[in-house]
Amino acid sequence: MGKFHRDIVGSDLHRFAVWSDVDPATTYGTDPEEGGVHPGLAWLEHSTGAPDTIVSLKVRNEANDGWVDFGALFTPPMGVNEETGAYELTLADAEGTVRVTNAGAVALTVPDNATIPFPIGTSILVIQGGVGQVTLTPAGGVTLNSAGAKLKLTSQYSAAALVKMAADEWVVSGDLSA
Repeated sequence: MGKFHRDIVGSDLHRFAVWSDVDPATTYGTDPEEGGVHPGLAWLEHSTGAPDTIVSLKVRNEANDGWVDFGALFTPPMGVNEETGAYELTLADAEGTVRVTNAGAVALTVPDNATIPFPIGTSILVIQGGVGQVTLTPAGGVTLNSAGAKLKLTSQYSAAALVKMAADEWVVSGDLSA
């Protein structure tokens, strides 16, 4: 059975470590990247101010007695961004959901890569929360590819997923109309 250690670092950062057959009381040190003595199998940090945010996730690599940092590969759910009017996506929307609620038609703009550099592979879910139809609008130089070139959400509660395929190319899939 593994052992578990929690360390509160400052007022808003917690670290967690997991060991196999090691006594953390005598061998636990600082962050392995800072040269501490740390024989743990895994190391996780998160911010208490944003508990869904993983600051670092490191796994021990026995082959070279080093650490592999997977923190940048893990993206927790981002929640829902509620909008009520015309809106242009921001980096904060990456891997999250944007719900647009309005009584009238609304444009949701997908910005070009020079303005907002979403990483390739970014996914964003768009939901039409009101009766006003949401139209996905590409900024200049952006290509939105969808079946039948449809870029309007069909009706209230319709959803569409956007996935970034290249610098200024996105695929749009979902409940869409012309």
